Amino acid sequence: YRPERYLAGIACAPGQYEPLGMDMIKLPAQAIHSPQLIVANGADNISGTGRPYGYFRKYYQRGAPWTFVVQNRVPHCCLQNAQTLILEWLHAVLGSQGRKGTGGHHGYLRIEFSKVVDEWKRPEPSTAFAQEWLVFTRRTAPVAVWKP
Repeated sequence: YRPERYLAGIACAPGQYEPLGMDMIKLPAQAIHSPQLIVANGADNISGTGRPYGYFRKYYQRGAPWTFVVQNRVPHCCLQNAQTLILEWLHAVLGSQGRKGTGGHHGYLRIEFSKVVDEWKRPEPSTAFAQEWLVFTRRTAPVAVWKP
């Protein structure tokens, strides 16, 4: 709707049902360049993981700076075991907005880029984000599950 005012987004258990699926979303080019963290629940019988991944892949292949994660054995409800990962992602994203890779302040956050680059010379995620990613992906069960 207003991509020029959009900094970043977190989509948790995205997918929904016909005809409101992720495959129906058509983003303008400007919106594609805003970071998104897409969290799919591994045991989600409502949204599944295929539709959110298809949405991610569709725009990631067009250059979107997006991140996709699947929560192991989590139904359509919970973010507790991804909380630290989400906060690290937000920390990195908010610190880079409008800074052109120089780091700086955004609200109360202080960002320091890792200075490590990949083969395309793009900054890699921070060490803290990488460590949280490893912890998150090695969990075999959710921290807590509440019945809706």
